[in-house]
Amino acid sequence: MSTQASKGQSHRAGEARSTGNESGQNLQQNLSELGTQAKDMAQAQIENLRETAGEYLEQGRAKTQELQRTLEEQIRDQPLKAAAIACGIGFVLGMFMMRR
Repeated sequence: MSTQASKGQSHRAGEARSTGNESGQNLQQNLSELGTQAKDMAQAQIENLRETAGEYLEQGRAKTQELQRTLEEQIRDQPLKAAAIACGIGFVLGMFMMRR
C-alpha cells in the first residue's frame, strides 16, 4: 500500500509540475503580450506628441513671420519713430550695463 501511495504522490507531483510549467508559460506569454501592447501604446503616444509639437512649431513660425512683417511695415511707415524707439532701448540697456 505504501508503494501505491508513493506512486500516487509521484503522479500528483508530476501533474502539479506540468500544471505549474503550463501556468508559467501562460504567465510569460501574457507578460510578453502586455509588454508588446505597452510598447505599441507608448509609440502611438510619442507619434501624437510629435505631431502636436510639429503643429505648435509651425504655428509659432507663422506667428513670428507675421510679427516680422508687421514690424517691417511699421518701420517703413514711420522710420523716425522706429529710430527713436531703438535709441531709447539702447539708452536703457546702456544704463543697465553701466550699473553692473
